[in-house]
Amino acid sequence: MPCLERLYIDTCKLRCLPPRFANSKRHALRELRLYELTYLTSAENFPSVMELDVFGCPELKRISGLSRLHKIRIVRCPNVEVLEGVPSLDSLQLWDATMETLPGYLQAAPHRTRDP
Repeated sequence: MPCLERLYIDTCKLRCLPPRFANSKRHALRELRLYELTYLTSAENFPSVMELDVFGCPELKRISGLSRLHKIRIVRCPNVEVLEGVPSLDSLQLWDATMETLPGYLQAAPHRTRDP
């Protein structure tokens, strides 16, 4: 599916994302939206994705290998432990009502600010 630019996956029992969408710089996939994927444990190796939204994925632990990612929103994913391989990241939005402290992977991250 080299012409697919947007992929929305909502409310299913996937444990991992289909490998045919990952690991290829030939793909046009720019936006990936993952909603209510109860069993998903990782989102990895999507080098062409520039925007990622992850909502309500309670088992998600790892997000990595998104080298062109500029914007990510993580909502109600309390078990995310690793966010790496995102060197182009400009915007991170993190919402989790149960989180009491900032995850270690964010505490160690360099902070950038922009003037309006």
